[in-house]
Amino acid sequence: MALIRHEDLLRAHVDFVGSSERWVVQKPDPGFFAYVVEEAGVPAVRIRRGAHADVESPDDSLTIDSLAQLPEALAHV
Repeated sequence: MALIRHEDLLRAHVDFVGSSERWVVQKPDPGFFAYVVEEAGVPAVRIRRGAHADVESPDDSLTIDSLAQLPEALAHV
């Protein structure tokens, strides 16, 4: 499957790779963000913006509104 090969190419460079296609769920479905939190295995920070701003964040995540808030958010996870 081409998708998995593309994910495999990225895995050596990041902590984890996930895709809506592999998980069979698409943004802005809250299930997409729940998969990200589950797969990451650590508390997650979600940036609420754009077309997905109104989607509820999954449990075990911290939601911010801009990248400028990220340093402070990371200090709390």
